[in-house]
Amino acid sequence: MIANTVLLLRNRLGCHVRYIYPNYIHGWVYNGIRDTPIGHYYHEAQKSPFSIKEIDQDRNGLLMLHLVFFDERVMLAFLRHVEKGKELRLGQHYYLVEETVMHHEDHPKAGIVSYDTFYSLPIAESIEMHFQYTAFNSGRRTVTLPFPDKIVNSLLSKWNEVAPDSIESTAEYRRRLASGLLITSHHIHSEFYPIRKEVSLNTFSGRAVFHNVHEFGDLRGILNRLLYFAHYSGVGWKCSFGMGRVNLNPNSLLQASGGRGQLL
Repeated sequence: MIANTVLLLRNRLGCHVRYIYPNYIHGWVYNGIRDTPIGHYYHEAQKSPFSIKEIDQDRNGLLMLHLVFFDERVMLAFLRHVEKGKELRLGQHYYLVEETVMHHEDHPKAGIVSYDTFYSLPIAESIEMHFQYTAFNSGRRTVTLPFPDKIVNSLLSKWNEVAPDSIESTAEYRRRLASGLLITSHHIHSEFYPIRKEVSLNTFSGRAVFHNVHEFGDLRGILNRLLYFAHYSGVGWKCSFGMGRVNLNPNSLLQASGGRGQLL
């Protein structure tokens, strides 16, 4: 299960903080799970069990975090340490936990999505993806363009890290799968992402429209599954630090859900 959790944190002084460095949020979440059995499992397996999908703060000091846990056991382990009213420190600033939301009825971005859902979604021949702070780590280089092979390789690796059923991941299969993803239009720009104090990474943000041109067979369905999965997993490097955020066009989500609210 993929668990979307929304946390509302109130600045203890009730003031607006200019910027919260994502490494503080990553460290807070990681510290909440690292001493648990499920935390040990993911640490030893060198897998990331969560991503930061959104960080938003209003002028009154209310910080909203949208966290995506790829295993509901990780979410439950984390939330045991996040009681309402508890104080926490993010960098030099102190916050109080005002609310934790796990159910879609209580917040439109919260809720549980089953991995089984991705197998039954209709095939989208065209899908629009909105990227934020995305980059691919390629050896000693950082790639900051939405190359189809980079996107497919990233999504396939992320799926195989967390989903119950893995997908073939040989080099030849990855090449064949990526060959069916074509960009038909894009509007992309470079953007620096301050990941920690005095450290900013070069990334890209913007939108791109992709076509799934596989005509039949497993490749078409698997590529479709991975593209929808990107809405939760993110794409590329350091998603657990808030990079690589992906939002699918609302029309794509509506088409996939068939009006039944399968995807959040």
